[in-house]
Amino acid sequence: MLPLRSRPTAFLLLISLVVLILSPMPSHSNAVTEDSAVINASGEVTINESSPIPPNLKEEEEDKEEEDNNDDDENDDDDEEEDDDENVYYEFSDIADFPYYPEEFIGNGRPAFLCGDPGVDDEDCIVEGEFILQDFVVAGSNLASYGVLHPKFQLFEDFNIGMFLRGNESWKELLHIRRTLQRPSLSWYVDKVARKRWLQEKGYPQPEVYWMKYKSEIGGKTKEENKAEILKNLPTKHGYCAKPTHMSMTMGNWLVDLDPNQPEDTKFSKSARRLKSDDSFDPDECADSLAEGLQREAATVESWALKQVEPGIVIEELWSRRGHRDLPPFEFCIFVVWGRVYTAVMNEVSENRYLDGFFYRDGSAASGCPFKDTIPDWVPWNEMVAIAEALGANKDMIRIDMFVGVPRYSDEDAELQIAISESEIHPTTIFCSPFIADEMARLWIAGYKIGNFEVIPNIEVPADYVQRKKASLSAK
Repeated sequence: MLPLRSRPTAFLLLISLVVLILSPMPSHSNAVTEDSAVINASGEVTINESSPIPPNLKEEEEDKEEEDNNDDDENDDDDEEEDDDENVYYEFSDIADFPYYPEEFIGNGRPAFLCGDPGVDDEDCIVEGEFILQDFVVAGSNLASYGVLHPKFQLFEDFNIGMFLRGNESWKELLHIRRTLQRPSLSWYVDKVARKRWLQEKGYPQPEVYWMKYKSEIGGKTKEENKAEILKNLPTKHGYCAKPTHMSMTMGNWLVDLDPNQPEDTKFSKSARRLKSDDSFDPDECADSLAEGLQREAATVESWALKQVEPGIVIEELWSRRGHRDLPPFEFCIFVVWGRVYTAVMNEVSENRYLDGFFYRDGSAASGCPFKDTIPDWVPWNEMVAIAEALGANKDMIRIDMFVGVPRYSDEDAELQIAISESEIHPTTIFCSPFIADEMARLWIAGYKIGNFEVIPNIEVPADYVQRKKASLSAK
């Protein structure tokens, strides 16, 4: 006996055979037989596709096929209209064919719109080998940096201190390493005569130089002979700033605001402070002070590099604060770590020097220095950052000092300007918070420990400067 689930199918088959037997048979030889009749899953009788098709059925099928073709043509027209329909559905037969990227990317092997491609705006382009996202910090790790291949930082060999590091040095310990480095080329960065000549050649902004010479260029072997030459070159028609070029911390600086029509009203300062006319200005005293500076060496606390700088004198343009012409300009000492600005200290000067705060690269104030919330709007900060980072390239740490003010004898409504004052490889900055120095030390060390750098020859320092310095050391 058939299983119960098979009985409906068997019954339908029996009824279909009876109907076929009792029905009139076609007279042609291609009649449908029991073998060619098939019952589908729905119980309907169909003709086996492998069986011969009777002529009358074939004609009917051909007519139907022609109608279908006509319908297809109409449907094609409809499809063209539906192509613009937002509700069109697509199917992909293979996951490999799925267009994960826009069509214009396929086949290129990389995204379009790369920096440098023809017709691509530099502001909107994508840097090849980098992701757009730079920061995605989770549990203290920046996940955005994973798999990104950045070019190695090119570090000048004379700045390299990696061989001296344990990895946990404090700021003072790092400065001690820098202070005691005996590398002649480093003197160039703190040699104001050599540096100012180079800055002028490269077109960097700085106060106009009226007269500047090394001691060996001034002539004379005695202090009196040096004094006479300096006095001869002090301006008499306008004011100036005069200082030794081998010292720091404003030692030996003279600021003189001279009115040739009323010399008795000349304002001056012997220590780069507010200019006053309480005392009578004596050019002979100024020249004598500068000549004395030529006979002195840099202070004991200074770096080996600065102590090797040949003494010299610079007489340059007097700068002041806009709106307060008897005050020196604001000064920004900008720390650049591995080619990137970390922080800057803002100083203002009146009777004394005052700290206005430390500011990070984005202009925000450093914690622990509650003088200002952000860097003042009038400060041309972005331009200063760009200059500092250009001068800080290829160095692990350097400080670039700049003035923000106006030339003393410019118009009252003159716009604020930037002027580079000096650079320092062994900064003696006093921090308002120890955490600022601690963090800078950590960043300084991190550049070495992470190790994405390569040491290259210093191509910035003129070769003849290094040769002269080595010859001078040999003579000593």
